Amino acid sequence: MKIVDGLIGGLAGALGVTIIHEITRKLYPDAPRLDLLGEQATSKLMQKATGTAPTGNALYGTAMAGDLIANALYYGLAAANTKHPIRSGATLGITAGLGALKLPSKMGLHENHASGT
Repeated sequence: MKIVDGLIGGLAGALGVTIIHEITRKLYPDAPRLDLLGEQATSKLMQKATGTAPTGNALYGTAMAGDLIANALYYGLAAANTKHPIRSGATLGITAGLGALKLPSKMGLHENHASGT
C-alpha cells in the first residue's frame, strides 16, 4: 500500500507544481517556459519513435500528460524512502532543478526556455 500512497502523493505534487507553473507563466512574461521545453522534447521523442509528432493543442496536451506522469513517478520516489522522505524529496528536487538547467543544451533542446531568465 505504501507504493500507492507514494504515487498518489507524487501525483498531488506534480499537479501542484504544474498549476503553479501555469499560473506563473501567465502572470509573468519572463518566467521560465518549461512547458515549451516539454513540448520540444515531446515533439523530438514522438518524431523519432513514430515518424510524426503532434502539433498545436495535441502537442501541448501530450507534453502535459507526459510531464504529469513523469513527475508523479519521480516525486513518488520520495515516499519510497520511509526513513528519510524529506531528505529524499529535497535531494530529488535539487537534482530535478539542476537537470532542468543543465540538460536541455546537452539534449539538443532550447536551453533558454529553462535557464534564460
